Amino acid sequence: MPLHRVALIFDSRPRPETTGTYCLRALRQLAEVQHFLPSAAPAIPRTGFDLYLRIDDGLDCVLPPDLHPLAWWAIDTHLDFDRCLRQAAQADHVFAAQRDGAEQLRQRGIADATWLPLACDPEVHCKHDIPKTHDLAFVGHIFPGPRADLLALLQQHFPNTFVGQRYFEDMARTYSKARIVFNRSVGNDVNMRVFEALASGSLLLTNDLRGNGQAELFREGVHLATYREAEEVVDKTKFYLAREELRERIAAAGRAAVLAAHTYRHRMKALIGAVEKINGCRSYPLSSELTGSPRMTAPGEADRSAAAPPPVNDPRDLEYFGCARPELLSLIPGTARKVLDVGCGTGRLGETLKARQAAEVVGIEYDERAADSARRRLDRVVVSDVEALAADGFPADTFDVVVCGDVLEHLREPGQFLRRVRDWLQPEGQLIASIPNVRHHSVVNALLAGNWTYETAGLLDRTHLRFFTRRTIGDLFHLAGFAVRSWSIVPGPGYPEWQQQGRPAAVHIGRLQVSGLAPEDAEEFFVYQYLVTAAPVRPSLPAPVNCPPSTLRQHGNPESPPPSRGPLRFTQDFIRDFEQFDFHGRPFAFTRFADGERALCMGQPINGCDGWTFPGGDSRLADQLNEALRFAAPDYYLGISDSCCDRAARDWYLQQIRVPLDQITFANIFVNWNYRRFRQLDLRRTVLVASQGGDFTVPADILATPFDLDALVDRLLTVDRPILVSAGPAAEIIIHKYWQRAVRKQTIVDVGSAVDERCKGYRTRPYQQPGTRTGELICRW
Repeated sequence: MPLHRVALIFDSRPRPETTGTYCLRALRQLAEVQHFLPSAAPAIPRTGFDLYLRIDDGLDCVLPPDLHPLAWWAIDTHLDFDRCLRQAAQADHVFAAQRDGAEQLRQRGIADATWLPLACDPEVHCKHDIPKTHDLAFVGHIFPGPRADLLALLQQHFPNTFVGQRYFEDMARTYSKARIVFNRSVGNDVNMRVFEALASGSLLLTNDLRGNGQAELFREGVHLATYREAEEVVDKTKFYLAREELRERIAAAGRAAVLAAHTYRHRMKALIGAVEKINGCRSYPLSSELTGSPRMTAPGEADRSAAAPPPVNDPRDLEYFGCARPELLSLIPGTARKVLDVGCGTGRLGETLKARQAAEVVGIEYDERAADSARRRLDRVVVSDVEALAADGFPADTFDVVVCGDVLEHLREPGQFLRRVRDWLQPEGQLIASIPNVRHHSVVNALLAGNWTYETAGLLDRTHLRFFTRRTIGDLFHLAGFAVRSWSIVPGPGYPEWQQQGRPAAVHIGRLQVSGLAPEDAEEFFVYQYLVTAAPVRPSLPAPVNCPPSTLRQHGNPESPPPSRGPLRFTQDFIRDFEQFDFHGRPFAFTRFADGERALCMGQPINGCDGWTFPGGDSRLADQLNEALRFAAPDYYLGISDSCCDRAARDWYLQQIRVPLDQITFANIFVNWNYRRFRQLDLRRTVLVASQGGDFTVPADILATPFDLDALVDRLLTVDRPILVSAGPAAEIIIHKYWQRAVRKQTIVDVGSAVDERCKGYRTRPYQQPGTRTGELICRW
């Protein structure tokens, strides 16, 4: 029987790039399709559709038993087989993305389970005609284990390697810019990256999975390259990097093969054909026949209709509490041994974490139904309103990690709760949180139309008490005593289209018409959620006993000054050291010395590129600069020249400095490859000291113009926000004086020309132009 109308069931809100998104695009070329969220399944019409197709999205939902015919495509049998089996037990037709997963399902009683591999979307995973500027690229989550170990090994041997998160077109562009795309599957699975990387037109180097169907799809040495051991990874990378013609020939053959037979359109066509072939000889019971349904259940699983308890605390479906949250799982360190999952739901996140590593997981859950399920998966579950939980509910320094997945927006006083969490964490612990972004264009547009309509789930979940933007999230964590260590996003509706348009600095959707935005502001209108990793900051030093009371009043309450240990620990890795900068976290000072400052320190003449000159010889300014260079203190960091720019200067600086090596990084840490990331930092709540366009002005030729730097520092001591300094060789002196004199310190950073776009209104340096040699340069120590 031909299939003309399909009801496609999946949830793309936790992960917009989920497989269902691509299936929806492909199915629209083959049939009339309508998308439904799993939570809306009870309202799906029982007539008018030829097929109900459920695509694995990581959620463990129970669909109504009268949706027929129902097909299920299991994507992650290698990660959560029991969940996939439960979903398969509800379906009439079952497909699995892993060949061994299909076989395992057949062994567990799903007789018709069929292998249906993953695929690519040619409109998204396409080849971009851009220069190849990376030797290697890996886009995805870095799970502890073989993947993380191999990536560390490759970065050691091939520093020009990209490792990070990208979505949709940005991912395809990153792959296209790489000579080799690296892949290491988490399990024994031919994963999405295989197909997406091949479609990008770059050589794919992936682990050998010939035993799980890879050899039936692509040929080693013809369409892709494979490896088995760590040594082979390095050897093959060197081999193919040195043979451009061979590398590009294999890459072209791989792209041709994946486009010819392995797109989502091919997969959906195959799925529909399989269902049509079987459909003619199978009948399905009417809903009235389903009382005491004889349909298969997973081993040990009771009849759901009889076992489900009535709602106790919340009218929402239990499915609401049942997501495994892979995006949060990827942020939990592999070294974590004791984890608190606040709002643990049915315990899926903790269950997956315990399967990945040896960890004790404690959950807090308000809903008694969800907590009952979580008890079967976690080591301990506390049933409580987290705000009613006593401050000493857990001993101090108990947990390595506390997870708040979509929790803070449900609390009356999230700041007070976070301060309790800070005490429960180990001093080196981490708080990981996901928080909806109320600035998403769908909410703003609705508000412009006069609507603020609560829903059962989503950005305007009817149980939300607080609403956040990126800026207010940062404020919340800072005031609660946390330093935000990393930000990442969950893209929302409209994000792929915004990227495809070149990430414009404007938003034009419906009534929302905003222009002249900074790129990070424009992006926020398309972000669904923010994922935040933060570290606790705790007071540990007494107030200085010899500090005059008037000074204490002027510069703030000294009762809880920052601890002596600084928030940054540099490793001289150009990419990773940049990621430590948090301008709104715990205060620190960072000043930069490069070739111009070296000439001044040594008394040599120089003409600076920013309008200052030095004739050479001795000067008070040079003396002050040397004092700043040789100053050592906690939270006082230096950037110096590196071997890329001036190895002789680097070696000279290393002989002069007094701070430990882990307080030293690159002088150009904010420029070259890192400049594009610097532009994404939230610098709106900062004060700028610059020769042009700043809040405080310093002459461009500071050496030739009379100027009282001490008077400027006096004014900066009254500032209550982070301070950015772009003042040539005066920057180091200003920062040194400030850090010596401030009692209640603010973060103060020498950012140099990286802020020229902001303060001068145009790009002043070649590195600020994407695609230039310096703009693509990843500096080496």
